[in-house]
Amino acid sequence: MSSVHYQDLAKHGSSQINNYASEDKTQCFPSAPAPPRSALASNDESAQSPPAVRKLVAGMTECKAEVTPSTRNGHRVFSYTLESHTAAAFAIMNELRVERQLCDVTLRVHYSDLDAVDFVAHKVVLASSSPVFRAMFTNGLKECGMEVVPIEGIHPKVMERLIEFAYTASISVGEKCVIHVMNGAVMYQIDSVVKACCDFLVQQLDPSNAIGIASFAEQIGCTELHQKAREYIYMNFSQVATQEEFFNLSHCQLVTLISRDELNVRCESEVFHACVAWVQYDRENRRPYVQALLQAVRCHSLTPHFLQLQLQRCELLKWDSQCKDYLSQIFQDLTLHKPTKVLSCRTPKVPQLIYTAGGYYRQSLSYLEAFSPCTGAWLRLADLQVPRSGLAACVISGLFYAVGGRNNAPDGNMDSNTLDCYNPMNNRWSPCAPMSMPRNRIGVGVIDGMIYAVGGSHGCIHHNSVERYDPERDSWQLVAPMLTRRIGVGVAVINRLLYAVGGFDGTHRLSSSESYNPERDEWRSMAPMNTVRSGAGVCALGNGIYVMGGYDGTNQLNTVERYDIESDGWSFVASMKHRRSALGVTTHHGRIYVLGGYDGNTFLDSVECYDPETDTWAEVTKMMSGRSGVGVAVTMEPCRKELAQSFRLWTVHERRFRMIPVNEFRHFASDRHAEFRVLKPWWDVFTEYLCVVMLMIGVFGCTLQLTQDKISCLPSHLSASSPDDIDCSHVSEYHENENIAPSPKNSSREIFGKKNNLDIHQYVFVNHYCYERAVHWYGKYFPYLVVIHTMIFMVASSFWFKFPGTSSKIELFVAILGKCFDSPWTTRALSEVSEERGEEKMVIWRKNTMSKSAAESPTVDEETVGLIRSSSVKSNPEKKALEAQPTVSVLDKKEGEQAKALFEKVKKFRTHVEEADLLYVMYVLQTSLKVFKFLLITIYSAVLVSNIEIVVRCSVPEELTGYDIFCCNHVKAHLFSKLAYCYICFVGVYGLLCIYTLYWLFHRPLKEYSFESVRLETGINDIPDVKNDFAFLLHLSDQYDALYSKRFAVFLSEVSESRLRQVNLNHEWTAKKLRQRLSRNTGERLELHLFMLPGLPDTLFEIAELESLKLELLNDVTIPASVSQLTSLQELSLIHCPTKLQLAALNNLRDRLKILRLTFEGLDQIPIASLDTLRELKNLRVLTLRSRLSKIPASVADTGAQLQRLCIHNEGTKLQAFSSLKKLGNLTSLELVGCELERIPSAVFSLANLQELDMKENKLASVEEILSLQHCRRLVTLRLWHNDLLYVPEHISKLRSLETLDLSWNKIRSLPTRLFYCTKLRHLDSLQFLSAGSNSLESLPDDLFSCKRLKILLLGNNGLTSLPARIASLGQLVRLELKGNRLESLPLEIGDCPLLKLSGLVVEERLLEVLPSDIKERMSDT
Repeated sequence: MSSVHYQDLAKHGSSQINNYASEDKTQCFPSAPAPPRSALASNDESAQSPPAVRKLVAGMTECKAEVTPSTRNGHRVFSYTLESHTAAAFAIMNELRVERQLCDVTLRVHYSDLDAVDFVAHKVVLASSSPVFRAMFTNGLKECGMEVVPIEGIHPKVMERLIEFAYTASISVGEKCVIHVMNGAVMYQIDSVVKACCDFLVQQLDPSNAIGIASFAEQIGCTELHQKAREYIYMNFSQVATQEEFFNLSHCQLVTLISRDELNVRCESEVFHACVAWVQYDRENRRPYVQALLQAVRCHSLTPHFLQLQLQRCELLKWDSQCKDYLSQIFQDLTLHKPTKVLSCRTPKVPQLIYTAGGYYRQSLSYLEAFSPCTGAWLRLADLQVPRSGLAACVISGLFYAVGGRNNAPDGNMDSNTLDCYNPMNNRWSPCAPMSMPRNRIGVGVIDGMIYAVGGSHGCIHHNSVERYDPERDSWQLVAPMLTRRIGVGVAVINRLLYAVGGFDGTHRLSSSESYNPERDEWRSMAPMNTVRSGAGVCALGNGIYVMGGYDGTNQLNTVERYDIESDGWSFVASMKHRRSALGVTTHHGRIYVLGGYDGNTFLDSVECYDPETDTWAEVTKMMSGRSGVGVAVTMEPCRKELAQSFRLWTVHERRFRMIPVNEFRHFASDRHAEFRVLKPWWDVFTEYLCVVMLMIGVFGCTLQLTQDKISCLPSHLSASSPDDIDCSHVSEYHENENIAPSPKNSSREIFGKKNNLDIHQYVFVNHYCYERAVHWYGKYFPYLVVIHTMIFMVASSFWFKFPGTSSKIELFVAILGKCFDSPWTTRALSEVSEERGEEKMVIWRKNTMSKSAAESPTVDEETVGLIRSSSVKSNPEKKALEAQPTVSVLDKKEGEQAKALFEKVKKFRTHVEEADLLYVMYVLQTSLKVFKFLLITIYSAVLVSNIEIVVRCSVPEELTGYDIFCCNHVKAHLFSKLAYCYICFVGVYGLLCIYTLYWLFHRPLKEYSFESVRLETGINDIPDVKNDFAFLLHLSDQYDALYSKRFAVFLSEVSESRLRQVNLNHEWTAKKLRQRLSRNTGERLELHLFMLPGLPDTLFEIAELESLKLELLNDVTIPASVSQLTSLQELSLIHCPTKLQLAALNNLRDRLKILRLTFEGLDQIPIASLDTLRELKNLRVLTLRSRLSKIPASVADTGAQLQRLCIHNEGTKLQAFSSLKKLGNLTSLELVGCELERIPSAVFSLANLQELDMKENKLASVEEILSLQHCRRLVTLRLWHNDLLYVPEHISKLRSLETLDLSWNKIRSLPTRLFYCTKLRHLDSLQFLSAGSNSLESLPDDLFSCKRLKILLLGNNGLTSLPARIASLGQLVRLELKGNRLESLPLEIGDCPLLKLSGLVVEERLLEVLPSDIKERMSDT
């Protein structure tokens, strides 16, 4: 049916149609005849179909159908599929929706306070895209018959986008509204939109939003997004913990978060600090949760030092005794090394690999490889800088450390003291501070983030010493030595105890073991192993120590022993499959891995794994090559990007090396010590290149010598009376154009050579024989001599870089010099000085300008004078305090700490290197050796070079060939002769350079180095000159680049160091942190107490509300002009704190400071620059001096016009001179405490305005001179406590104004009766205090109870046996202390004291119990 017309179909009728239908049931045709085309056209026009419909119809007419024969009756049928039909149909439906045609439902969306929005749609489309709409419209719900369906809880714009997605399968969402769209998609179960939003949010995860995204995903039930967000939080916890979202977590959420094992932190202290910061964010409301947070922190993973600091400094712990007790108990458990059953260690989802470094196979290796137990793959990483075997390895904070070892090389062996650090993130090694001594076959362990290097050997010396490395300070420190010398020792750490097991002491293999306690710094012996072992593998797993393999002096071992720390005993476990010694051991995910080793015959490449649960060993893989003596540890997988880049560079280098073999010599000559180029003057660099050229000459000659014929010999046919008369000069003198007769033109001539009748073997023999006998030895061995001499030159040039006594100093100097040169602090210090020098010139110009106009303006601006006086570098911190603030951001906290460590390194290096001149002597010796070598080579080469002859006469025994004289041609003689002359010229130039070097060495004073030019250029005047080897190294670096010494000088300056200290101090002590330490003192002033800081932070002067400043044990403090910003400052306390006051600061404090408290050892350690400063403090009212003075400083008397209170605490030192007191006419209060006084100073009696006198802790045995105190008519308080008074004189009654008397802590047996005749004591309403406690009173005078106004009576710790009934007459008594006497009971009249309550009565409990209940009820506080 190729063509079907509608007219034909109409004629055939329904029967024909049925026939068609019966032929193929799959063809569905209409039962009624189709209308004619004209009708169709008219209908189309009348219906006005949408453009999309017309386009679809047009497209359909263009498509071709696939026609195939029928399988039944042969009629043809066609099959047709239109792939774009679905998209086109939905596009048409979307146009119908937009035009609101054929829509059968209206969605009325209500959201919050917005007006309702209507959306028309087709139910079938909505139901096809959302299961919620499908259930709504097909399951008989009420919405089935509703034309308008109300929708709640979704924004209209979100609903609009979801409806568009249902029709178009396309959605575009911005990052600001993706949350709302995803929420709506979840609500209506549109999974594809949910998945798209989820993928987008995963890509947008950031520390600032990860917690919010995780919370949102949990709320809407999106498991995938929630899981990925949580994984991101775990992996980036340190960054997330600083964000605002973190601080908004609830305490339950935070506890759940920090309890996760997957948390990725370098140290548990990061979790602790994060919790503290979370609590500090809302301290008042979150303080109750501190204990719950501490329970979730793995506190047993913290170091005791960290815990101790927190217990001392953490503000939260000071107010929570339970938390403090909890951490104190953990601190005690750690320091007592108790086995603790705590939470497992953090196991972040970061791949952990087993790293192997170095090793030995015929020679020491430099390989670094990593093995993944999960995938079984090996990675080749960056090689060690120096090949090593017998080294040890460990990991701290993810960094891999290689310690000690030995470089066993064909050209010699050298034990190593180096420590190298490998960073997996950049696939690079970096050197650290070396150990104090080389250690081969060393053992290492890690306690509290510090490396302990144990035992080892240096040559034939076997160590028992142990040293500890602090990565933060990059320094080593010796600790207590072991009880036994050990090399090949195994080391493990359990419960913060370091265990050293087995080894070799130089005589015997050991089975003994010992443990080290870091708190006590001591070793103690433990139970010995069952087998002697050295070179065994040792590791800790669980609560046991495993020792594997080793060497017992006869055989390598495969046995394994386990030490139980609780029972202090050893037991055997399953043996390894292979015998091994010098093996590498580590643990990974609860299993033990042993790698490589030596079995007595071969170096092993196998790796075995031990499962402690099944007590079985299994061989899991093989190393890339067999080896022993490797260092093994486990840390994170290296960064793949850096690894790929390093591999590409390594491949290029390998190719270049293979293509150009001569490059090896250049590499040997120069690049071998590329890091030492700064110590190579221009002449050393020039001589290195000369050596390369000479070496190439030698190699070229050797190559020709070995690859080509050396000599060719022919017999001589000349005859003579004697063989000695025959020579071969005629051959060498022969010229081509001589003795040739002219031949006739066009004539031919036949040439015949002489026949020698010798075969080839005879020629070969004669050639070798004559080469050995006839050729001069210089002609034969000249190329080899060149190579040997050049190698000697090279060795001599670099010998001091390798000599044990000098190499470590040079390496350390170069490392420090490079760090100083690159340090950001160097750039900042020099730029600051440059700016200051420019400003200083400007100030000088201003000063000169002002001096010219002095007549017009006779007064000089005080600020200008202050600026001029502070223009030098040493005395200019006030300007720095004002101007340093904008540049602080240049140097971050990490760079500041690195610069601080550099200062310490420079100090130690200077102390170490300036002691001797070994480097200078070694350089002179090697230069002298080169000069001697130059002279030797020049002399003998000049003499012997003529012996390189082209033609040589050779005498051979005649019976061998029939000839006795042979003339031989030395094939290479002509070339060797030319090379020899070239070589002599190069050696001559080399020698002249060496002579110049000697001239430079002896002509200049190289053992002294002056920084005078640097001081003049930079203005840093305290840079010290250096000497000996330190000076020599700086002279050498100047020849390379003088900028090195200039930048290095910054780290020799104490001024620069103090500035750096100030920058670091400002980083650590921000204004916010200082404000958190503010508190109210006893005088109700807002006080800041700074304790043991390295200086005074500049941020302090931002706290304008500060009223009292207390500085204790601060070093070299200078109070700058910035103190003027502290507008409320009235009180200053300096406790053992040397302080300088700048002029502007003094001018500011002069009018503001009212209270000054100074504590110091002696006059030579006065906290402020001079006590003379006191004269300037015009408003000073209170002065406290706590020291050991012999007399009151005269400058104190100069404050007499304003000083009202003087307190001297003399710490038990006798104070003798008091004449200065007479000038203090306005003094109202005087304290003389601990002054060892035996009587009241007479100068006190002249203080007419004195109201209070305190004589505590002196040696007063009597006070007869107390009568003279009557001149102090205003004296109301007298304290004579803590003395040796035996009695009180009667004339104390002359003190008419006395209101308060303290006689406690003396030896008084009775109180004088006349004491109570003092007018004020009996009648003054303000009387409050009378103390006679801690004496020897046995009774009380009756007149005591005549003091009707007495409020406080302290009589404790005496010998009183009874209390008089007259106690009831003390009607104003509010406090009575009788505890510590021999009272049997209290008088009942005590209840008649109307104001005395039980809370104010201090007696023994037994005395209160016998009081009648009515009296106790009357005295009750209620």
